[in-house]
Amino acid sequence: MRDDLNAIPVFVTVVESGNFASAAAILHVTRSAVGKTIARLEARLGVALFQRTTRRQLLTEEGEQFYLQCREALERIREAEETLQRGKDEVQGRLRVSLPVLFGQRCVAPLLFRLSQRYPLLKLELHYSDRQVNLLEEGFDLAVRIGSLADTGSLRARALESTAWCCARRRSTCASSQRRRLLPG
Repeated sequence: MRDDLNAIPVFVTVVESGNFASAAAILHVTRSAVGKTIARLEARLGVALFQRTTRRQLLTEEGEQFYLQCREALERIREAEETLQRGKDEVQGRLRVSLPVLFGQRCVAPLLFRLSQRYPLLKLELHYSDRQVNLLEEGFDLAVRIGSLADTGSLRARALESTAWCCARRRSTCASSQRRRLLPG
């Protein structure tokens, strides 16, 4: 199949350059190599793509139809490659994240919101649940969990950090009319 596909750009180059010799120069191969490639393509397709004379070749009706479809296919392949190349430079796509309810809403979601603002082509799907999820079966890209994990023997992750959280509130004060008043905390 791979060799069959290699003949397509050669065929399109012959049509667009006008003859085998010009196509050979563009492709940096011999005229004979171009001729053999076209002959193999015609044999595989079972049709003549060109009407050849000693001075020139013209596309047959089948050759014209084949050329139009091949040119469109090559253009779509080029566009697909450009899309992938742009994708390497930009963060984009869908990211499905499972988060514990309280920790996810208060701590992680604001960070992910800033991430989505920085990368507008990134589409976040946040799911809040305190239950363990199966990443593969449920289609999640990432799960954040708090607490100890049961050793299943198949865990393919590592703890990033072990942190004890302490929540406290400071008593606030403000100056008003040259006196300080204690505000309820």
